[in-house]
Amino acid sequence: MPGQLFSDASLRNARRVYVDRIDAGERLAAHVMLSGRRPELLLGLSPGGLHVALGLARALNLPFSHFLVLEIESYLARGPPLGYLTPTGRRFVKQELVASLGLDEGALARLTGHALARLQELGATKPRPELRGLSVLLVEEALANPEPLRLAAEEARLLGAKEVGIGAPTGHERTVEALRASFDYLICPLLSDEAPYSPEDSYIIWYEITFREGLKALRMA
Repeated sequence: MPGQLFSDASLRNARRVYVDRIDAGERLAAHVMLSGRRPELLLGLSPGGLHVALGLARALNLPFSHFLVLEIESYLARGPPLGYLTPTGRRFVKQELVASLGLDEGALARLTGHALARLQELGATKPRPELRGLSVLLVEEALANPEPLRLAAEEARLLGAKEVGIGAPTGHERTVEALRASFDYLICPLLSDEAPYSPEDSYIIWYEITFREGLKALRMA
């Protein structure tokens, strides 16, 4: 059964709604409460998602931690990721892309090593929490690329979470619909059907949140 979607029709295709990611998380809290869902733990899915989770955690007085699905980055500038590394270190590789670039296993292992080092640094900053038996809300800055979000939902269930929701201040409706089979519920107040979809249009202040900035937010948990 598709997960229940909670959105705000008055915000559809709206622009410059949130000051920044912290503000977006604080405002997302009202929509979580209106949904009637009661997550016990918030999990940021990206450096930007950690900032949203920080604001949400403050507003709801809930704990938050990391659950990043890390990109295995290509050596090509602005190239698509070669795959992903999940929070437990499982590797998912886009084999056709790897083959098209002529990368052997040694080269792929070296590129995966960069993501693995970040995963280890996350664990050193704050140990990954136990999910078994908990209702968790995965938190992202925007719902745009469904692939890593599906991997995060699958991983949370493998780790024993009893309920897995996802919350984001903004998202594209095509991505949201594609995710409904993976989550028990989805909270995304600002839905957009515009193409191309630009998450930054929903924010007044938008810039790329680096991994280091994500760690700073995590240390404030």
